[in-house]
Amino acid sequence: MKLDFELKEEQIRKFYGLKIKELKNNMEEKQKKEINFVTEKKQKRIKMLTDEHATYFNNMKNYYAELNKKNLNQLKILAKNTSNALNEQNGLRNTKVTRLAKKKKIEEPYNLLIKKIAEYLMY
Repeated sequence: MKLDFELKEEQIRKFYGLKIKELKNNMEEKQKKEINFVTEKKQKRIKMLTDEHATYFNNMKNYYAELNKKNLNQLKILAKNTSNALNEQNGLRNTKVTRLAKKKKIEEPYNLLIKKIAEYLMY
């Protein structure tokens, strides 16, 4: 009887040992599948976010490039307007100087005439 029980015990241990190994293998496979699934999902999400950020970055880069281009054009226009205004101002100064010179040429003889007339009237 003792041998029968030992034989049955050994058979039960082998049977359940195989069951435990099988369950362990199944659980490990299931765990690996879940890990692979999560890893793939994570990689897809990372790629999606990377692409999304790249798109946003390109949009920002294009926006600021366009803004800089507009600002440069405005600066060029302002510089051109400023140089035109300076040229016009210099031209007005030159005409002012020439007109003042003409005025002096006209006023000097006129003032001399007025002085002479005043002298004649005094006598």
